[in-house]
Amino acid sequence: MSKASILRQLSDEDLVAVQHLIRRDAMSDDKIAEVAESKIGNRKSKIHPMVIARYRQSSEYKRWLTSWENQDVELRKAIETQKQRFEFISNLVQGADKGGLETVSNGLMARLLTLATEMTDEDLMEAAAGQHGWVAKVIRVVQEQGKAERNKTGEKAIEVSQDKKLSPAERERRLKEIFGIQ
Repeated sequence: MSKASILRQLSDEDLVAVQHLIRRDAMSDDKIAEVAESKIGNRKSKIHPMVIARYRQSSEYKRWLTSWENQDVELRKAIETQKQRFEFISNLVQGADKGGLETVSNGLMARLLTLATEMTDEDLMEAAAGQHGWVAKVIRVVQEQGKAERNKTGEKAIEVSQDKKLSPAERERRLKEIFGIQ
């Protein structure tokens, strides 16, 4: 049995403990070797400090260290995304006047459509399939909102154009205002 393989006699928990000692550089290789020896429990097994030094340089240890350092990257990313979403919704609701719910709804639909643009072609086709696909439903809602807004604008324009109390210049000014023409 090679000297480095003596560390394989450690239980998983004990190996992780030794790896953390190496990672923290908490002790000299002599002391870490003594700790490892005590965890093996076999009095015949002597671990030379050079075994610890070689293990520190091994690809196995470097792979473990990289994995340990990156274990919470996904969690941090998910927390940051959730935080951004919460701030987005909070800002929309706080800064919104009477159209707060509509603003939140538009923001959520925009996010859904953004997700749809990032999907693979196969996933997009599945999500848009038929009347029950979520992409088709979002697009239908957006189209219905556009139609409702056009109807509302049209009703305002009809109301202003039929108001006999307004002068032609005032009527023209209000119509331009309704349609956003300056």
